[in-house]
Amino acid sequence: MPLYCQGKTTISRTVQGVPAGAAWKWRFWVFMFYLALLTLAPYRPSFRTLDLLHRSNPLDVLQDLIYLGPLDILNNIVLFLPFGFLLPMAYPARFGGNSANHIVRTAAAGLAVSAFIETAQLFLPGRSTTLNDLAMNGFGTLMGFRLASVWCSSRRPNPALNGRRKRKTAWVLVVLYGAGLAGLCAWPSIRNGFQTWESGFPLLIGNEATRDRPWVGEISEIVLKTGPKGGCAGSGGVPARETAEDFRNALLHFDFREGRGDTVFSKTAEGGLFRMTAERLEWNGNGSGIRVNGERPLRSVDPTDPVMDPVRRASSMILTVRLRTQYPSQSGPARIVTLSGNTQERNFTLAQDGADLVFRVRTEQAGPNGSLKMASAPGVFLNRGWLRVDAVFNRGYSALYVNGRPAGRSLTVPDDYLPDALGMGEGRLSEILFWLAVLMPFGFLASRLFTSRWRRPAGFAAAFLFFILIRSAAWCFLHQPFGF
Repeated sequence: MPLYCQGKTTISRTVQGVPAGAAWKWRFWVFMFYLALLTLAPYRPSFRTLDLLHRSNPLDVLQDLIYLGPLDILNNIVLFLPFGFLLPMAYPARFGGNSANHIVRTAAAGLAVSAFIETAQLFLPGRSTTLNDLAMNGFGTLMGFRLASVWCSSRRPNPALNGRRKRKTAWVLVVLYGAGLAGLCAWPSIRNGFQTWESGFPLLIGNEATRDRPWVGEISEIVLKTGPKGGCAGSGGVPARETAEDFRNALLHFDFREGRGDTVFSKTAEGGLFRMTAERLEWNGNGSGIRVNGERPLRSVDPTDPVMDPVRRASSMILTVRLRTQYPSQSGPARIVTLSGNTQERNFTLAQDGADLVFRVRTEQAGPNGSLKMASAPGVFLNRGWLRVDAVFNRGYSALYVNGRPAGRSLTVPDDYLPDALGMGEGRLSEILFWLAVLMPFGFLASRLFTSRWRRPAGFAAAFLFFILIRSAAWCFLHQPFGF
């Protein structure tokens, strides 16, 4: 007997000529959307995995294919439970009976979808394909089918809630989900503060302390300061020209006016001196800066922690450097200015990688090397002209400006951080899918506040307005963090 347990709404639709499973079809396809979202990340096909398998030992490949882990087995069963439950409910004529034929069809459909996913994961970096995934997905599908049978045989009609109680429940769910989503979007700014910065790292210009990331060029000025508090005022970006007050508030300001010697000085915010020195420091004529030789980098003489503590507390910074590269082909990346201990651990680094400019900052999500999340600007060093570079950071928001104009693609919060943190990968497609995934439930809940005539447009409008609200808040407090 088919599983016609669709409820009062579907019964009335059936009388009007609507198929019995219509009330469940949208649920089934929404689940399929989330299933693809979970299993096909990071949505960037590559043949690299196939190439690695081709070069691997056959025994190693076989071991990977039959990998068994208790948590992995449980996850794969649970993942396909909804599939086995929703498919017979959505398509009762073909999959919704209790006969062996219907059971076989449902199980075959689950295995086919699982086989497609496992095959697709061969082309997705960071994903793995195992035979036990296929078996456990099939088992989960059968369990879901059995739950659908129990659901239909035990379900009794319930008195419908009155409209006022429905709306009260919907309001509570909308508020709770909206608050949870707002908290989720704020999470990257908390996770990407400077609480993971290490103490005791030296400040270096032109190389790492290990002297294996040399940069060769000229520098006429370096300014380091914290970013002002966020807010919607101002036009964003960095100022084209600082005032004397800006320089007085800077934590460090090297203008290289000494003109000779091996030591340079900067006044600190507390009025003290901060010194850096190099072996046989080369000076440009007429007080126009220094020539940086990667073999003889400048290194801080005084402890850096007292100077960097305000940056650590604020979790925001602006690093301004006026520079000219000697060789557009320098790579490594070649360290221009860095606060780091070695090539694998840093608090921040401004560097040249060929023609590109990169800015790495240590956070929980970016990692100790700052390389998992970094701002970059391609083609900055295609010529040897003088450049003013501004590297800005504020709790995950990171951007580069060259000669006062935005360069490259900024890291935005939460767009660049949340999809990656949730295992959805990086890139524009990941951002779009992330917002679809989190806004669809909000729109559905909000639509319950309206009558059936207005539910669909109201749900779309509520999701869109909530999206605008979240993006506006992020823009005010993160995308324009410096108030210029």
